Amino acid sequence: MLLDTNFLLSYMESLTLYPQVKDFFVRNFGFVTYFTAQRDIFLLENQIPLWVLKMLATLKYGDYDQDGNLQKELFGKFCGSAVFCDYQPTKVRGSCDGKNSEDEQPMHLLETLRDVFISEPIQPKTLQQKDFKTESKSHIYPFRSVRDLKQKGIFFRSSSINSIHGIKFKSYKLFGKLDLPKEHMNIYSKVIYSNMIAYEMSPNTNTRYEVSSYVNFMKSLIVCPEDVKELREKGVICNHLGTDEEAAKLFQDITTYDVVSHGGILVDVIKDIQSHVSCKAKTSMAECYWTYFSTPWSIIALLVAAALLCLTIMQTHYTMYPMN
Repeated sequence: MLLDTNFLLSYMESLTLYPQVKDFFVRNFGFVTYFTAQRDIFLLENQIPLWVLKMLATLKYGDYDQDGNLQKELFGKFCGSAVFCDYQPTKVRGSCDGKNSEDEQPMHLLETLRDVFISEPIQPKTLQQKDFKTESKSHIYPFRSVRDLKQKGIFFRSSSINSIHGIKFKSYKLFGKLDLPKEHMNIYSKVIYSNMIAYEMSPNTNTRYEVSSYVNFMKSLIVCPEDVKELREKGVICNHLGTDEEAAKLFQDITTYDVVSHGGILVDVIKDIQSHVSCKAKTSMAECYWTYFSTPWSIIALLVAAALLCLTIMQTHYTMYPMN
């Protein structure tokens, strides 16, 4: 375990604090091993107790990290960059200053990744069964893809908050805006999400399935390559998979067992979107634009139809009232 912990700590440094360490890894292990290590690091069965990793980091940094900021940056930046395009410092459980109780400490790096993903601790820690049942009954809403929501006048933009709490919806009189965190999609994204979901579904984790809710939310938004293209053009998705088809397939291939489609942090967002879409007064103008002005050909057809109507009216007028 000590050998694995040393390797993990050095690997994290190569991606966060000391990029020059990357040359050592590539030279001694090769590119393939270096880039596939991140996938194996976040496998649930490969987790090392976080206290071991922190203890070794404390011994290594010593007097250079009295306030623990170096460790916070190391763990936070490594976990944050695994999912999102940009790293932002966030408040998570088990900060490295030692002030938090032992019960609040994440058990391993995968749980730390999940904490960074949701950006704040779960309160309360225990979830009453009756509360979950109430949520399950009240959060069942039909949902639409990016393309469908765009036709209803909902625009997408990248959020300034890179966590699940960066997902926000604002409804205006004639349109709506949906903010989404910048998603970093690569060949390891499926493994990372699948293992976070596996952790959430493990016994005695006391989670509210936030990651599973997010994946189900993205599954609803992304159903075809056109949806990925729209989000990519808006700066929401950083696609490193090659094609939009592969990115669209990524979320659909992640198994969530539909366990939290009806509850979680995203409930209010889904509820607000559905309320906006159901309001004909807010969506009629968007539907009119999408039908008649979304493409140059539809605009030309509308202008031709209007011209023909004007000519017909003029012809009828002069037929009934000929000029002397």
